[in-house]
Amino acid sequence: MPFPLGDQAHTSFSGLKDLGLDQTLLSWSDIVSLCSYVPSLTSLSASLNNLVTLTAPIHSTTLADITLENNAFTTLAALAPISSLPNLRALHLRNNAISSIHSLATTNPKPLEFPASLSTLDLSNNAISSWSLISALSSTFPGLLALRTSSNPLYTSLPSDTASMLTLSRLSTLRTLNYSPITPAERRNAELYYLSTIGSALALVPPEQESQITNQHPRYTELCTLYGEPTVTRTAPDTVGVHTLAARLIDFTFVFCPSVPHGPGTDGADGTQMVMEKKKQVPRGFDVYRLKGIAGRLFSLPPMQLRLMWETDEWDPVGGEEDDMGWSCSEDEELVGGHGDGRCAEMEGGDVVKLEEAGREEHGWVTREVELVDGTREVGFWIEGRAARVRVELR
Repeated sequence: MPFPLGDQAHTSFSGLKDLGLDQTLLSWSDIVSLCSYVPSLTSLSASLNNLVTLTAPIHSTTLADITLENNAFTTLAALAPISSLPNLRALHLRNNAISSIHSLATTNPKPLEFPASLSTLDLSNNAISSWSLISALSSTFPGLLALRTSSNPLYTSLPSDTASMLTLSRLSTLRTLNYSPITPAERRNAELYYLSTIGSALALVPPEQESQITNQHPRYTELCTLYGEPTVTRTAPDTVGVHTLAARLIDFTFVFCPSVPHGPGTDGADGTQMVMEKKKQVPRGFDVYRLKGIAGRLFSLPPMQLRLMWETDEWDPVGGEEDDMGWSCSEDEELVGGHGDGRCAEMEGGDVVKLEEAGREEHGWVTREVELVDGTREVGFWIEGRAARVRVELR
């Protein structure tokens, strides 16, 4: 597409600062040509133009805000030509198909780094499905302060608070996530949780393979410096064959706390409760109704008036004063299950991960509980391991 040349064109657009070229289907080279006639350009919008890759840089020292939403970018490397803009502050890439930094077909890709002036990035409604891209944002956008990542496949299977913690803990410079400010308490809480998940992953591999896990987490060394390394205790290998009868059974520990009568001569005069524990092996194929029947017989209780609460081995942070993100914790909360100067939590698979660092008692943690609701689903659907602790309650 030809454009007029000469000083007259430059003079005509000398006062123009914002250029909107949405839904014009101009090629990127045409857009770059138009920008050259706007010497004071500060904002450019070129959404809905079916752009797949940027082929040429924009030579501008004033351009600060670029919007390229609803195009067809699949990688951040496709936008490499605009990474040379010295004063770029905001980049809006909503509703594209971005899933990685570089294409998988690219061999020996060049490192991609945008200027430190770029502080705002919108990647919502893209195709991000891997934490590797989130981790790489800190090196690609070293000045990143505000990020939007909502409505990506990576977050569809995670609770919103967990997704927020695992995102902000990977990006040390971030101050705002999905329009929600990040407080210092929220950051500490998220980073401790993230470090515990890394420790849980380390517990699942032999020591000689630990580097395969830590290499996936660029902030691991930094977080260990801040909070101390997680001490990982690995359990002995499972010797039960998958096709044996033992592998088809779950060792249940049922716990019931009946009220103890008050009065002289009773054990519960101080208002305490006695705990009754019963153990029973139950086939995985039993449904929750049959499990309630077993619990009812063990404690002589009506089965259909029972509530079964599975006390899992997973740990969740306890929120203090909630904010819009819904997961912050108060700094003066007591650590649930704390031991001395650290925290010891039993993670998935029975591995014990201890996070040692003075002051961690500020953060509250509790075991996650799951109600085994009435239905015909097999208990093996709920419980993957071969042991479970279930609290029995009367409705």
